[in-house]
Amino acid sequence: MKRRVMPRLVTGVVAAGVLLCLAQKKADGQTIDVFTSLTAWQAAVSGSSQFSEDLQSFTQDTYFQTVAVNVGPFSLEQIGQDPFGNLANFIDVPPLEFTDNSGVTNAAMYTKYGVVTVDMDFNSPVFAWGANFYDAQTSELENLVLTASGGGVIAAVPVTVDTGFFGFVISPTEGMSAITFESQIDNPNPTIGQGFGLENVVGAYVAPPVPEPDSVLLLGAGLTVLVGIYRRRRTTPVHKGF
Repeated sequence: MKRRVMPRLVTGVVAAGVLLCLAQKKADGQTIDVFTSLTAWQAAVSGSSQFSEDLQSFTQDTYFQTVAVNVGPFSLEQIGQDPFGNLANFIDVPPLEFTDNSGVTNAAMYTKYGVVTVDMDFNSPVFAWGANFYDAQTSELENLVLTASGGGVIAAVPVTVDTGFFGFVISPTEGMSAITFESQIDNPNPTIGQGFGLENVVGAYVAPPVPEPDSVLLLGAGLTVLVGIYRRRRTTPVHKGF
């Protein structure tokens, strides 16, 4: 009988450690700090591993309207189709087709409320992101919907600049796997959505997780009990015939 009870006790100890870890994570408050200065954003993520993508490696227009395009640290893909058609959602290489940019290669973006969005999927989880926007508040405005690494929406962050840098930092750090660009409001004209340019994308990666002390102690205690049970089984004779 004791041999059956002890493994269950160990399972309970380990499970308690996992539940405690999850409870502590839920108890932590979370904020999303918004930045309109690249310098201030860089100061906020100082010391973390980062990426910077200027799209200058592209030598010709590359569309992500129907298939995802790998841009290095992330990929871009249009989700949905506008029945009226649109000419955007591609990497625009000089000579440029649109003017909502600084005159260099950029991502010519387009969203339409309830119809077309654009997904930016990261190759590794990030907790901070930013980019230079151009004409982001000319029609339907723009939201950034942040998706957690484990699934589920972290938050919807409205872009508050028309032209200039806009970024954010999630605190405490939480892994984000993707950003969905979506229109904020529905333009009554079904042929008009939100077009804007995107340049110089930056991000900060999530550091490898460090086990929390309480859960480590509980797991360690569970492993110690398991070792004791294993040794006892090896030294205790088994009597048959009962």
